Amino acid sequence: AWITVIRVGSGTMVTNNLGQMVESLKLPKHTTTPAALALFSVAQAVSRVGTGALSDWALSWEWVHEQFTYKNNDLDDGTLRLQLTGLPRPAFLIVASLAGSCAHIFMSLTTTRNLFLVGICFAGAAFGTIWPLMVLIVGEVFGTRNIGQNYMFYDGLAGAL
Repeated sequence: AWITVIRVGSGTMVTNNLGQMVESLKLPKHTTTPAALALFSVAQAVSRVGTGALSDWALSWEWVHEQFTYKNNDLDDGTLRLQLTGLPRPAFLIVASLAGSCAHIFMSLTTTRNLFLVGICFAGAAFGTIWPLMVLIVGEVFGTRNIGQNYMFYDGLAGAL
């Protein structure tokens, strides 16, 4: 829960303070602020659309890892195999958190316009990943019958705070 609060808060902070960030870097305000806002919005929209499809696809991934070898009897080949099916959706929250953290570090260290805009794109993508994941994860945990009842808890609470 804290990951989503921190990611939503940092994305909202970038959106609200974009003009001040451009001004503090002494970049041209009339061209950089609209470009940064447009790139943030496009990255957020693409991320929202892609997150659902990518997380559904990742649920079908399969890995087989050989861990160690043992010998019980002559009929056994002696290999213990660990089979994992699918990448759980909360793993995407970790990816979004890492991307958002990298974006904030990137934006804090940059001094040029182009690198600042790259950081803004990463921040928008990380921010856009959170909202669809919250809906999907709540639907998986509490069931799709209860998603309407639980929707206001995370959407209304975020707005109230």
